[in-house]
Amino acid sequence: MEQRPSCAAVLCVMLCALSAAAVAARPSPPPEDLSPAQELPWHEFVTRHLSYLSPYPSFAPNHAAPEPPFSSCALLTTVVVARHGSRLPFSKTLADMDEIYELKEAVLKHNPHNSMPPFIASWQNDVPNTQSGMLVQRGEEEARGIGRRLPFPRHPGGYHPKIHRFASSRYEHTSRSAQNIGIGQFEAYMDEHGQQLSSVFVDYWPDHASNDSLLRWWKAFDTRCPNDLRLPSLDRAVIRNADLWLTPMADRLAEQWGTKPAWVMSRHHIESMFRLCALDIAVTNDSSRWCSIFSRSDLETIEWVKDFELLNRYGYLNPMNGRMPMELFKEVHRTLKQVVAVAEGKSSHDKYNSNVFVTHHQGVLGWMALLHMYMDETEPQWDWPRDTFSQRRYRTAEFANFGGNMQLFLHACDVTAEEWREHAHEIGLVTTNGSEGAAPASPSSSAEESTEEEERGSRDRDNGERGRNKGQTRRGNVAEEGEAREAQGEGLERRYLVSVRVNEREEVLPGQRGVFVPYEEFVATHGFALQDSFEALCEQYGQHMAPQCPPPPPCPEGGAQQGGAQEGGGGAAHNR
Repeated sequence: MEQRPSCAAVLCVMLCALSAAAVAARPSPPPEDLSPAQELPWHEFVTRHLSYLSPYPSFAPNHAAPEPPFSSCALLTTVVVARHGSRLPFSKTLADMDEIYELKEAVLKHNPHNSMPPFIASWQNDVPNTQSGMLVQRGEEEARGIGRRLPFPRHPGGYHPKIHRFASSRYEHTSRSAQNIGIGQFEAYMDEHGQQLSSVFVDYWPDHASNDSLLRWWKAFDTRCPNDLRLPSLDRAVIRNADLWLTPMADRLAEQWGTKPAWVMSRHHIESMFRLCALDIAVTNDSSRWCSIFSRSDLETIEWVKDFELLNRYGYLNPMNGRMPMELFKEVHRTLKQVVAVAEGKSSHDKYNSNVFVTHHQGVLGWMALLHMYMDETEPQWDWPRDTFSQRRYRTAEFANFGGNMQLFLHACDVTAEEWREHAHEIGLVTTNGSEGAAPASPSSSAEESTEEEERGSRDRDNGERGRNKGQTRRGNVAEEGEAREAQGEGLERRYLVSVRVNEREEVLPGQRGVFVPYEEFVATHGFALQDSFEALCEQYGQHMAPQCPPPPPCPEGGAQQGGAQEGGGGAAHNR
């Protein structure tokens, strides 16, 4: 009886054919055309073009909180979604670096007249597996700097775990980053009062990292969804893009260095040496070793290849990525809703003055996809030419780098109807009934903010475990000032505005015309996340996006899922 080839084998043959076609169509190496960014000094240029491995800027573009449009506005709470600081590579990346060491040793042995850069001869990987993924000193400094510059409502007593929340995934580098943000946040207060803050309480949501639907949702999906939810077409595009740009680079370096036949360089080796460059920056801030083997054009090219991979695996090109952070959005929404309820005197519970959630680069990428931020007008393609991809908006070095963060501020403003109409006109706000700047329902009581599913999934942060005093109300000055002005007969209305900063730069939310957005508009724009669930997402995308084998031959039972998993196994599962 004739045996039919397996589904996985068919997919493998197709991938090989696609790669061969990409090689045949590969253009010659691009010229060293200079872009405006290439006018930067070499070291600064390197630190800005390491994709998601870029360090946090050593300076903050704007240290002050954004100024609200009304003088009566007061900051109620701050929410931060941040990536951890610079860290050491994980074990898989360390194994790739060990391979580079073995290959260069083979070249030195069999081809002593090679032209490799001199430093490579004595280089060896000094990071032991026991330290893989650990936060480095630079990462601690990045986190503390973010905390020092973070605007948040001050509290007379300094740090208190009932008022200032820090949460992270169950990893050493994320929890230590949260600790350092907290220490930096209260450093000035402690210095002023001659005190020292050695730690803050960091909350871990799940019992195990694989169940973390709040800060590691991409892994939670791996355990909850029966189907592989990746799109095989996106995986193929990632492979073709990397082969198109990095294989010629590998061929060029191998020729320049004279490494053949001991070391036949591939695009995977280019990526490993790119990570070695990033490791030099993270640990010693040195751009004169591994970074120097690349030209400026090389770094821009590798950055594009990595950004395109991340855009496909965790960014907006896969529509489910913009829905997966639903639990984090629900938690942020619950936090803002509680703050508004306290400000309006509708709740006697405590409120958080600041909220810091520390996740990984995948988490920041998904969060930005949910908020529709950094989307290019034209959908990025794997075969974009250099002059196109160099103009892209989606640059992970600017928002998902080490320490990359989005800061969300909720302001309360007591304004007259005329003041509000003028602001609504400036930002082009038109409500659902067609009137400009019409008064919306109170944010703390609108129906869209209290679905049954949200209530079922909510966690009571005011229970005895947290030590909350439910009989105590902490109202900010804004509530008292608003009541005083209203008592004077000024006819004031309470309005709530949201503003965001990314890496401490003010950003205008997509679809908006101003930095300060009415809170109701912010919730309505992203309200789909309040209705979402893992089960609905698994069912929808598991049905429509599961990889399928092309006939003939027909897929055996379960073959489609196996084939898709093999094809997509290029290494997106590791936190980098």
